[in-house]
Amino acid sequence: MPLTPTVLVTDGEQRSALAVVRSLGRAGSRVIVCSPHGRSLAGASRYCEASTGVPEPLAEGQAYAETVARLVRQWDVDVLFPITEPSLLALLPHRDDLGGVTVPFPAAEHFRAICDKRLVLSKAVGLGIDVPEQTVLSKPPVADDQVFATLQYPVVLKPSRSVVEGPSGRTKVAVSHARDLLDLRRKIAALPAFAYPVLVQRSIVGPGVGVFLLLWEGEILASFAHRRIREKPPSGGVSVYRE
Repeated sequence: MPLTPTVLVTDGEQRSALAVVRSLGRAGSRVIVCSPHGRSLAGASRYCEASTGVPEPLAEGQAYAETVARLVRQWDVDVLFPITEPSLLALLPHRDDLGGVTVPFPAAEHFRAICDKRLVLSKAVGLGIDVPEQTVLSKPPVADDQVFATLQYPVVLKPSRSVVEGPSGRTKVAVSHARDLLDLRRKIAALPAFAYPVLVQRSIVGPGVGVFLLLWEGEILASFAHRRIREKPPSGGVSVYRE
């Protein structure tokens, strides 16, 4: 890899993409940005040499992967840095079609595994890590399903995957909260059939903490943690302010 690598950063509309572009640019990399929106937040950075539009990775996964592969060849890219889960799901299965560019992520099957909340939680239990009490709904429950009688409210509904395969391709499904039985039935009725399995978890009130590990070929190179000060939504979600 050259001393000044060319890096293609996807999902330029994301604030995380802007942070990546700034970090790479300060380190001396030549940075290119792509985004379904064309003009983007990260693309406007002074560290971005060029930016371009691409298809939407959720709705047009195949076209997205083909366009990114063309950009890799056009800009002689050394490293491809996908930012979001939809982009990774679209690109990782086509790693061999990307002209040998370095993609600093695991194989597609490993990435899909770590995106499965049910699988991750089962692994956590096996390692002695506490997880919230939960019920797994493998399919939409019937009205008199006894599972509802055993729940302690409020609860959190989490589709096992944030990005699922629907009739018209991939789509995102969100986490929701239910304050009582009536609210839970209403939230479940609004879920599409392809969102299952769904985890119904006891709501845990307390500080939010994130733990991060940088691994390369199974070796931990760096680790850090943060405490969440603000989340979006406030009831629990991604951290938007932290220390």
